[in-house]
Amino acid sequence: MLVSSLGSATGGLILYLTFHYLGWGQIAAYYPDLPQSKAWADATRWVSAYGTWALLGFAAAPLPQTPALIFTVSRLPVSEVFLALFLGKLLKYGLYGWLAAEFPSWFQRFAPIGEHKHQIRTP
Repeated sequence: MLVSSLGSATGGLILYLTFHYLGWGQIAAYYPDLPQSKAWADATRWVSAYGTWALLGFAAAPLPQTPALIFTVSRLPVSEVFLALFLGKLLKYGLYGWLAAEFPSWFQRFAPIGEHKHQIRTP
């Protein structure tokens, strides 16, 4: 979980830096209507209002973070962007890990193993 969060935050930071320093011209060329879209307006409003907290929310949500990084027009400190992405991913992956660990016991409450009338026997 820790390594996955670290890797995802590093990849997100690379995308953030790429979009800000190299990619705006290419993004605008491929998607000229993007700045007029509702998603662009919403994401830029959230990032403008909440800064890196908005990125933390995007990273923790079960949604792709790449569009959020494209929409982050304001120049946020690189260390804060990395920390927000890392903590958001840590939160998300921690929740996924907990659910995966708890799911079998939760499922067994509804269908206990060994209490089936017709069990499959292996030769």
